[in-house]
Amino acid sequence: MKPRTKIQIAVDFLQNRLSTITEEQKQYAFEGLFKKYCYRTKNKAFCLECGNDIDVNLLGKKKSIICPNCKAKLNIEASNKRTLNTRYQIFGFTEIVKYDNYNFQVVRIFELAKYCKKGEKPRFYFNEICQNWYEEKGKKVIYARLETPYCFSGNLEIRQETYWKKYEPYIQLYCKNSKFKDEYVKYGITHKIVGSLETTYLTARRMPQAETLLKANYHNVFQRFQDNEIREFWKALKICIRHKYKIKEADIYRDYLQLVKELGKDLSNPIIVCPKNLHKEHDKVLKVVQRKRDKEETKRIRQKAIQQALEDAEALKKFKEEKGKFFNLEIKGKGIKIVPLKSIEDFTKEAEIHKHCILSNKYYNKENSLILKAEINGLSVETIELDLNKMQIVQSRGLHNKSSKHHDEIINLLNNNKHRIEKIHYQV
Repeated sequence: MKPRTKIQIAVDFLQNRLSTITEEQKQYAFEGLFKKYCYRTKNKAFCLECGNDIDVNLLGKKKSIICPNCKAKLNIEASNKRTLNTRYQIFGFTEIVKYDNYNFQVVRIFELAKYCKKGEKPRFYFNEICQNWYEEKGKKVIYARLETPYCFSGNLEIRQETYWKKYEPYIQLYCKNSKFKDEYVKYGITHKIVGSLETTYLTARRMPQAETLLKANYHNVFQRFQDNEIREFWKALKICIRHKYKIKEADIYRDYLQLVKELGKDLSNPIIVCPKNLHKEHDKVLKVVQRKRDKEETKRIRQKAIQQALEDAEALKKFKEEKGKFFNLEIKGKGIKIVPLKSIEDFTKEAEIHKHCILSNKYYNKENSLILKAEINGLSVETIELDLNKMQIVQSRGLHNKSSKHHDEIINLLNNNKHRIEKIHYQV
């Protein structure tokens, strides 16, 4: 649309005067967002970065190797394919623009893809899809391509935000040369954040704990923990910050803390709060919790059989009232089917199949979370948790809380159909 207001006219004038993205910045984006691979078979191997063959005898049982031709560090993957077409990734770059009486914080958003083929050098796709101009008085101007459920298309121009079109794709990486206004920097916001800049800023302003996590570089915890979970485990998180403990998988760590808390362990003890092997300790504590619950259940089963049945009935009734509107949802694509869990029995089966804590941690009673499962040929391969408030995938886990080989396809399928879930949630 044509710029009409004074601020829109200013943005339309200034957008052509933004800095040009350099080749170095583009390289930083592709290096940070895309892994590099070596495909191997029993007798052959080749690098997808330079396209040249690699002596298969050099690989052995290694998981990674330095390409002898282009010197790139490659992840080794067994495959008969000759090509690799990545899905689109989102890259962000921020800058400050001052003009007349305006002082804009500009967030520029780019769409990236990478195409690799044996015998050829990779081809890269880099396209600017959106600019969000934030003015210090709280006004926002969107200069973007038209947003559709699947892509951004058309020309860059002034756009209006609507219920379905927010023009804020989830940014997976910000450029290290990004510049932020002082009002953002003082809340710990740097290029290390992910997602929406404005959402991160507003959360940090209203929640001191979130600000502390950002300043301590605990961006993973900030993104994965819900606000009430940050407050609940704040004592443990402060211990982690004090001991500079790195939390690589925040969702697993959150489940671990919930289990430890149930056992009555001291969450101010660094030995408990900062495990050296998170997965090992998580599984160990889960077994203890399951044994504890089994003993408690056996002890009271005779005395409280009627009461337990009533509690289960109330839990099931609450679950059906809150999540029943999603029960007819079915998402299909390329042999994968994603459906919500519809009963306590479904949660029990998922916990037994994948050996995770979806039942023991009572995910069916978790507010603002929709639990789904991804099936292939009728068999469950991953359990998915979706945050209904943020419409973000919190976690998607298979056997022993690990990703299945279909993980990327499942995530991509669900992301492409989140608008259907959002429509049901708000009953539009």
